[in-house]
Amino acid sequence: FFLMIRRPPRSTQSRSSAASDVYKRQVLLITRKKEPFVGRYAFPGGHNDYNEEPSVACLRELREETGLEGNIIQLLTVAGSPNRDPRGHVVSVVYLVRVPEDAQPNAADDAATASFYLLSEVLQQKEKFAFDHYDILQSVSYTHLRAHETGRNLVCRLLLEKKK
Repeated sequence: FFLMIRRPPRSTQSRSSAASDVYKRQVLLITRKKEPFVGRYAFPGGHNDYNEEPSVACLRELREETGLEGNIIQLLTVAGSPNRDPRGHVVSVVYLVRVPEDAQPNAADDAATASFYLLSEVLQQKEKFAFDHYDILQSVSYTHLRAHETGRNLVCRLLLEKKK
């Protein structure tokens, strides 16, 4: 899955603390088109293809679900709790990815919608999120995004199914 973070337009920015600036940012979320969690917020993304590098899958899924192109900045975290997805044990790799300032998402594939939301607002809506995406967003939003204060960024979360 993916999460896009961007700063507010420069014309609307005022001097503020670093913490305040982080929470004025916007995050790209989709609403899920399919079960589980139909209609809930999620990071765009999906499963790795066989023999595909996770970073390559990240950028492929970004294009497929939002029509956006980006560049990976860094690996943020890996989430792998056995009960995080009702379909089975899934491990997610989360990347910080930069996309152009003027990029606009278009929902496709498994996404019913794809849109930017104020980070400060969605962090108050835990019940609207699918899977553990809220927890991931909350854990990386301040710590990691504060370090990347320029440009528009994206967190890309990929699902790696446990082999049976």
